Amino acid sequence: MLDCIPDDVAAYFWQFLSQQDRVKLTTLNRSSYKIYSQKLYKNLFLNRLPVYDSDTDINDFKIFTKWSYLVGSLSTDDLRSEKNGSNPNKLLQLNNESLRADFIDPLSLLLRTFSKNPSLLTHVENVYCTWHIDKKLKYQLLDLLAECVGHANMMKGEVALLRGGNLISFENNLDFKVFEKLHLNCTFEQNRWTALDIPPITPLPNSIQDIKKKKKYLSTAITVLSQSAFQNIQTLTLHFNPIHVFPLLNKKLVLNVKNLCLNFRPDKLENEHDLDQSKTARLVDFFNPDYLEKLDLVSWHETTHKNFYQKNGLLDAVVNFPNIKHMKLASLPYSETFVKLIFKHWNKLNYLHLDFFIEPNNFNHSFFVDHKPSFHDSLHYLFVRISDELVPKRYSVTETNAQGAVYMKPAATSCLCKSCVKVHEEIIEKYYFRSNKTLIPINEKTVSQKDYTNHIFQRFSILPYCANVLNEDYPPVGYGTHTLSQCSKKIHELHSAALQKSCNKLNWWEIRALYFYTYHQYARSFNTFLGLFRNLRVLNINDVPSRIVGSRNYPLFLTQNTNYTSNQGVDPTEIAHKTLYEIESVTTQLDSFDVEEELVREPSLNSDSDDSDFDW
Repeated sequence: MLDCIPDDVAAYFWQFLSQQDRVKLTTLNRSSYKIYSQKLYKNLFLNRLPVYDSDTDINDFKIFTKWSYLVGSLSTDDLRSEKNGSNPNKLLQLNNESLRADFIDPLSLLLRTFSKNPSLLTHVENVYCTWHIDKKLKYQLLDLLAECVGHANMMKGEVALLRGGNLISFENNLDFKVFEKLHLNCTFEQNRWTALDIPPITPLPNSIQDIKKKKKYLSTAITVLSQSAFQNIQTLTLHFNPIHVFPLLNKKLVLNVKNLCLNFRPDKLENEHDLDQSKTARLVDFFNPDYLEKLDLVSWHETTHKNFYQKNGLLDAVVNFPNIKHMKLASLPYSETFVKLIFKHWNKLNYLHLDFFIEPNNFNHSFFVDHKPSFHDSLHYLFVRISDELVPKRYSVTETNAQGAVYMKPAATSCLCKSCVKVHEEIIEKYYFRSNKTLIPINEKTVSQKDYTNHIFQRFSILPYCANVLNEDYPPVGYGTHTLSQCSKKIHELHSAALQKSCNKLNWWEIRALYFYTYHQYARSFNTFLGLFRNLRVLNINDVPSRIVGSRNYPLFLTQNTNYTSNQGVDPTEIAHKTLYEIESVTTQLDSFDVEEELVREPSLNSDSDDSDFDW
């Protein structure tokens, strides 16, 4: 019956299915396999690290994406648990006879599938590479796509010669050899290309000093850009500044790109004469402002530079591109002027990611309150790093002795609910600051080692760092993720090493309690931003991500099999458009807010129990 659904209707329902359900559709019958395998292999997201198919246990926040991603790296233990049914979250099931080693790269499994059934290669249109995939395997995939020769329908004696395939994009590629193969050997039909990535001459900046190689790289990039076929691209990623290179083209180039990613690197590709010619160039000279909606800015510089935004034409760009809806900034130096221009001119923003190289003290929640962003009604996703004015303090320095040793004690909890008081007294004070509530670090480095939040959330994170968390464009890839029992073991090792003696071990439920404790400390920050941006769906402050349900923030992770209770007792609509002083006055009642269910709820399991039910 499903194979009788019209293609347009099937495509509509397909976007709301998880990958597990999509794979199941291909196994119904031969007709369903033919129809849905085309959709399954159309957009390939090549990840080596695992993807979180569901970041939370709330159905509304399941990940639905156009991409088909690879299952996380599998081992024999994973496969054994999958066979026994003890790990239902694994998406891929393999028989034991298919194992060739203890470790199986998921990309190699995909290549094996393509080798056995080359006709599937004709379905591939878009490929997105993450930086962690194996280079050799990536080359093998590219060879298969480039040659795309296989036999089909052997039972009828027919031989299908498949040349070139239907590939139209190969995104996020940092390998220049791959770029040359994609765009210089004429294997692929260039006028169908919808995305273009021009990678750097080498992944690491300034690692090549050969002038001839730099000139060849620049010449190749100019040759590709000069092709008239690329007038149709919608997504462009560059690892050089176009205002320095585009003036060197032998024709005027104005691209109608929708998505633009600019990487600013210390590599020097142009000589002084070329730079002089391009001083008057502007980004708006090369990109149509009526089309550009997404702008990503990434800096690879290890130090900050004065006039960075002016030299790279970014201040002018904010004014000239008024239709930006998606803005991501990573590792650029802080510029108050630049941020103010964004607040003033980009009133259509629904996604904003600000992660400056160094955040000054004045870039905090009050900055947002004072400057009243024009996109206060349109913003859905906010990822921001701010100074620690409203961020929970971890410790306070009481005094310094003659030898330079610093005495410190834990700062008081900003939330006085029963749960937070219990966490503060029974975990933070007794575990991390149990010696007269003071620690004596030797130097500044040791101070950070003694910091309990540094232990938990930075040195060995229980917060899964996910690129593209709840982002509609790409599936979320997880980094540095561990089970609670793994965290308990590692944190114990780190803390014992810092104290240079053995210490007690935190139980896994205590670590989860610390995680929830952190969210309670952010209540005032959460309320402030919810009051400013009424339609927020996701808020990430200093790598503490939260989803918004109603008028409260909830953790993205570790909420399965437990009831997290928010301490946000103030409706953020009550504090919208109030001054900073008024916000502080309204939210002081949080200090006496009483959470009904305690966050430190010891389960019926003992401390050595398996916490597989709490895996993310």
